[in-house]
This record gives sequence, C-alpha cells and structure tokens, in this order.
Amino acid sequence: MPRNVSGHAYDVPFRLVGAPVQVIDMDHKVILNLETGQLIKPGDKRATCFNPAYLRMPDGMAWQYVVVSRGPWLPEIVRWNDTLEDMRLETLVAFGANYNPVSDTLVPASPPVILPIRHMIGKGKCSYGDWITGSDDPRLFWSDARTPTLQFGHIALDNEHCRNLALILDLRDIWPDLRHILKSSKAIASWTPVGNATILELIRAKGNVDTEKNWAAFFHTAYPSSVHPTSIPSFHYGAAPQVVLYPSTATEESSVENNVVKFDEINVVNKDQITRHHPHYATHAFHHSTSLYRLTMCPRNTCAPTVENTVLFGLVHILVQRNEEALEYGRFPVTWNVTTPNEMLTIGAEFRFNGTTDRTYVFSLTMAVLPRTSDGKLGAERLTPSHFFWDDDVLVSLGVKDSEMGVGHASVQELLRGSRLADDPAL
Repeated sequence: MPRNVSGHAYDVPFRLVGAPVQVIDMDHKVILNLETGQLIKPGDKRATCFNPAYLRMPDGMAWQYVVVSRGPWLPEIVRWNDTLEDMRLETLVAFGANYNPVSDTLVPASPPVILPIRHMIGKGKCSYGDWITGSDDPRLFWSDARTPTLQFGHIALDNEHCRNLALILDLRDIWPDLRHILKSSKAIASWTPVGNATILELIRAKGNVDTEKNWAAFFHTAYPSSVHPTSIPSFHYGAAPQVVLYPSTATEESSVENNVVKFDEINVVNKDQITRHHPHYATHAFHHSTSLYRLTMCPRNTCAPTVENTVLFGLVHILVQRNEEALEYGRFPVTWNVTTPNEMLTIGAEFRFNGTTDRTYVFSLTMAVLPRTSDGKLGAERLTPSHFFWDDDVLVSLGVKDSEMGVGHASVQELLRGSRLADDPAL
C-alpha cells in the first residue's frame, strides 16, 4: 500500500490535469560562468540543471520568461582558519526563454549563465558535512516594488545553523543580460546600479531551526500600493498548522540590519485545516511548494482586482512513496486570504499531470502566468506580471529526477476544480 515517508499508510486517488510534462531542452555544455567569463567545467557527474523556477516577463520583451535553476556542482578551494579546504560549490543557472505552443514547453532564448552569487564560507551545523556551499532551490517572483526577486537557500551566515533562506531583491543586479532585456519596459521599476548585489538572509526572530526551507513568499492586498510599494515579502512558513511570518518592523528599511531581515510570527493562523481534508497524511509532512501569487477570480480584462475578488494562490506538497522503489511529491492547490491574517480559504485534491508518472522526485518551486489574452487597460498598470486571472493558464516548474527541468501546463480552473472551503463544516 502507498505511504508517506514517515511510514503512515494511505491509499488515495488523485486528479489528472493539464498536459503531459515536457522537458526543457538545453545544452549543458555551454554554460558560462559570469564570474570568470569562461565555460564551466563541472566538478563531478552532477553537470545538469534541475529544480527550475519560472518568472513571466512584461509583455513585449524579447524573452517571455526567465528561468533560474539549480546548476552543476563546481569544485572550490577555500581558505578556512589558515588551511586550504576542498568545497563543493552549488550553483544557480539562469537564462531567458520563450513558450513554444507546439512543443508545450519553454525554449531557451539566451545562453545559460551561472549567476555570480558569492557566499561566506562557514562552518554551519550541517549533518552532511562542511564541504558544501553555494545556493539551491530558487524561487522567482515580482515584488510589489516591481523588481524581479530571487529567493534561494544557502549556507547560514551565522555559523549557528546549517542553511537559511536568502533574497536578492533585484536579479538585474547580478545578471547584465536581464538588465538589457528589461531596459525598455515601462511596466517595472527602473534599475539603479548598486555595485555588488546584497544577499539578504531571512531569519525567524524566534525559533529559527538548523535548516530553513520552503518559505512561501507573498504580498498583501489585491495589488501593489502606489504610495509605498514594498520589495520585502511576508511568508507563509507552515501549511499544517499554518504559520505566517511578517517583517519584524513596520518599515522594510529598519527591518534590514547587517544584511539580515528578521521575521516575527504575527497573527499566526494556528489551524491544521489541510489534514482535515487529507487525514491519510501525517500532519508534519505537508510543506509549501511554490510562492503565493495573487489570483483575481474573473477573466482577464473584465474586472479590476479588489480584496473581495482576489486571493493568494499556490501549491502545497508532501513527499510520498507509492511503492517500494519510487519517491515523489504529491501536490495540492490551495488559496489564502490576501488580507491579514492571510488564512487558508480553500483546499484542493492531490493532482498529477496527464500522461506523467511521477516515478522519482518531482519538485515544484514556482508557477508562472501563461495568459490566454493580453493585458488591457483595466487595472493593468497596477499589477505585476505574476498576477493571475481566472481564465489564465499556469506553467508549473518541475525538477525531474534531480537532473532535468520540466514544464507542467494546466489551467487555473483545472487546478482549482473541486476545491472545498478550508473550514467546510461537512468534514
């Protein structure tokens, strides 16, 4: 009988949605290291890209999407306490892409590059050893300040923990090609040179654990403020029970100290609604998959977003074992309130993409808008390219086998069909 990795048995049907998962065809032999200006020479057999994140670009750009994925491992020799040590540097690879409706996947539109993210080499409390550094599991989203923001995991800077999450508030700071592509867009914030990009480490003010992962970024209300748009998101930290993190101070400028942003658990929604809907799973096994995106529940160009018609939309997942050999992630669509306390509103059934057998790890990090109609004037000037509408399609990023980048394609309506109220009294 299938079971989750904690050993709890279950036997659950899942819904089929969308189209078969397609793989991005990229030449891994031409990845350029932006720091050295040379093509990379991977340090071991992990020479491919996987666990991708997708970000929709503004209309009219040469690229329709940006892709950032985990990349090849590179050897690195570092000095630590006056001795030279061999390290493994985990990298993030970026490239522009366009959607091909015939192959139903993203096609690279620029050479892949290793992003020049420099990390402090620390001796964090990592059970797997001190020899790994670098970045992993990227997520991309547009901030309310209209900047393309990169979230990723990295070795903790404080040496008291293993891994923390981090932000680079504007990906243009470290990627010249993206600066060039977005230079002509009036839909986003203009780029201001900042020198070396600052890595902002994300810390829970109380209760930070040794390895922090899977924080789901979101922004409040139905659309960005025109007066004080923020670049630092809040986060949904837990799915079961729900935990919400807000920056520790009222203004983002004073919440950033020594390149660290501290978050408090304020207005925690201390409910475990998701396991009421899916009691066959162990509570602790649910965790966030994607960032949370605004979704307005009407067709694009037919209404302006408000707090009454807009929700936060994302995926939650759980690591499961359906037979003695295969591990995979079960995925569930969930919506949350756009206003404080940002509680869970609806919960959907587990789904899988048509024609796709999840026989190995298939990890989802982002969802990107694939609109069926172009943006009109109805409120569009207030929205970011990550804003979904009811008639949009969704491109779900999938890391296949820890060696490939997959694209899952479904509609918003397919994903949410059959969802039930989180507080459904019938349960």
